[in-house]
Amino acid sequence: MLNFINNVIFEGEVSKEPENKTTAKGVNVCNFTVVNKEYFQKEGEEKSHSTFVECEAWGNLASFCVKELKQGKEVRIFGRLKTSFWKAPDGHSRSKLLIQVINVDLGGE
Repeated sequence: MLNFINNVIFEGEVSKEPENKTTAKGVNVCNFTVVNKEYFQKEGEEKSHSTFVECEAWGNLASFCVKELKQGKEVRIFGRLKTSFWKAPDGHSRSKLLIQVINVDLGGE
């Protein structure tokens, strides 16, 4: 069986204040979103495109993220892609792709 590479480096700004939760077993989980803005020229006009990515940090890293990350803060996220699955109130299965954070570099520091 092969082990495939699943590494992500995503750079941008924290788009809203991180949310901290604690699991039933007392483990901290921090969820936050990072936006990456790309600027380009199209037909002589400057345009931009923004990509928003949800991130999830656990344990001590979650505590660090809650303390250090604020809306507008530049960050570089190192992690791996993870698919999260759940049942919606309407009974349908839902999923989303997010970054499970392994490390965070704070921009400008």
